[in-house]
Amino acid sequence: MKISHKELTILLTKLTLPRLICLPAKAVVSIALPIVCIFSIPSLAISAPSHAQSMAEAKTTAANSQTIFYVNPQTGGDLKDRDGTIAAPFKTITYALSQVKVGQPAIVQLANGTYRQENGEKFPLRLRQNVTLRGDERNKGRDVVILGGGVMRTGTVLPQNVAIALADGAELRGVTVTNPNPRGYGLWIENASPAIANNTFIDNRQDGGLVTGQSRAIISNNQFFRNGTSGLAIEGASSPDVRGNLFQQTTYGMSIRQGSTPSISENTFTQNQNGLLIQGNAKPILRGNAFVNNRDYGLTISDQAAPDLGKPNDEGSNTFQGNGRLDLQNVSTNAIALVGNFLDPKKVKGRLQLTNVRPPVSLFANIASQPLSQPINQSIKQPINQIGDKSSNRTNDLISNFERNFNGSSGNSTIANSGDRLASNNSTFWYEPVNSLIIRITPQRAESPFPKNAEITTSLPPVRSAPPSGEPVNQPILIAPLSNPNLTPQDPPRYRVVVPVDSPNEVALVRRAVPSSFASRLNGYLVVQIGAYSDRRIAEAQVSRLAQQGFTAKIESIRR
Repeated sequence: MKISHKELTILLTKLTLPRLICLPAKAVVSIALPIVCIFSIPSLAISAPSHAQSMAEAKTTAANSQTIFYVNPQTGGDLKDRDGTIAAPFKTITYALSQVKVGQPAIVQLANGTYRQENGEKFPLRLRQNVTLRGDERNKGRDVVILGGGVMRTGTVLPQNVAIALADGAELRGVTVTNPNPRGYGLWIENASPAIANNTFIDNRQDGGLVTGQSRAIISNNQFFRNGTSGLAIEGASSPDVRGNLFQQTTYGMSIRQGSTPSISENTFTQNQNGLLIQGNAKPILRGNAFVNNRDYGLTISDQAAPDLGKPNDEGSNTFQGNGRLDLQNVSTNAIALVGNFLDPKKVKGRLQLTNVRPPVSLFANIASQPLSQPINQSIKQPINQIGDKSSNRTNDLISNFERNFNGSSGNSTIANSGDRLASNNSTFWYEPVNSLIIRITPQRAESPFPKNAEITTSLPPVRSAPPSGEPVNQPILIAPLSNPNLTPQDPPRYRVVVPVDSPNEVALVRRAVPSSFASRLNGYLVVQIGAYSDRRIAEAQVSRLAQQGFTAKIESIRR
């Protein structure tokens, strides 16, 4: 029986089917009907969108996952046949960073060794957003050494020499950083909020690290040793969270200046020339820090700085003990309140109001016996100036010293030889102290040049979206009369720092760098006065800081 086209159409419309797809007859050659209707099977009708959805989910998961690139300066290669896997690692950090796709979270995992320009590195190393550069966090990068620096344009007047620059959301973990170049910075953080954890910053010619601009970086559990001017410098409008770090054997363990408002908690400042210098209009919050056994001053407050050293409902709990000249001096224009700190009132000076003062518990034995990095073993004594050579061969000397002191392997050594040397050598990672404190870190034998667990295991607090909580002490404080034994008078200023200038434009440039400065006249010449100080060393530190920003400053004695 023949069925007309009209009858077929009516029949099909009466059938209950999930989907009916009609195609023009010319699309199906083997059928002579003018219109071809194909019935879709229910299971296929469901599976098609499900497959598309799973593909989209797979792409989303891939975008959110972290790619791991492995780098080994001894066995790796920056070649097209290398894919950055643990079996075929890259040779340089520079090449590995170039393989990270923009916006793709990635970990660049480093093997033991020294990463330097002679091996192909190009400085500064720039870590983009969501990129983690990781060595070995277990020993704070003892065997993973990044050595060198390069010129970088920054927000300052002059270009800077920097080893590593970090973008917002980047992370630096478990490496040792040294920039031996003149005015070299180990770390540069500008208008970014990265995380810096479990690293060692040693022998950087200028500062171990600098945080400037709008930054809420997290800097946690690092070691800052023997850096040029400051272990860590904080300036601009930054408000980083700095906690649990060790600052040792530097002119200033830390410098906080300009309008910065950092949170400084549970850090140790020891055997520096000066533990912490707070200047400018800075308003840091200090909680639970130890200023112990620094050569001159534990803490110095100058200019218009107004740190928060404790409140009645939030005590400072900072410890000041055994510092050479004074544990704390205030030479600023502000009166500073200290609530609930451990100190000797006879070892502080300046306009200070002391409340709920407690005598410091002896920390020397405790610090020397407790681990600052796990674990502690025996120490090996060597001359402290072994890495301090200032000759023209400084870089080469540093390289050889690192290879000796850090048990690093030479460029011709194999991974197996490196592991055997670590296994057979009982020496420790150490820093010979100025006085009695000895910092010792015992290396652990590694079966592989890479840590077994490539995932990030250390926890860090989330990056804050607002400045540190608590109201800094920036309002006038009612001071008791000088007969109050807890209130010590302030020495009058004896030195002032000025910058000679030739025009109003130059005045504006200086004032932009130091907002609290003002134009003045000296012997008939136009100058910008930066500040007045009773301690010449603070004035010299100001001159050094201004030189970093391209200004030539000088110190003038104030005649009475």
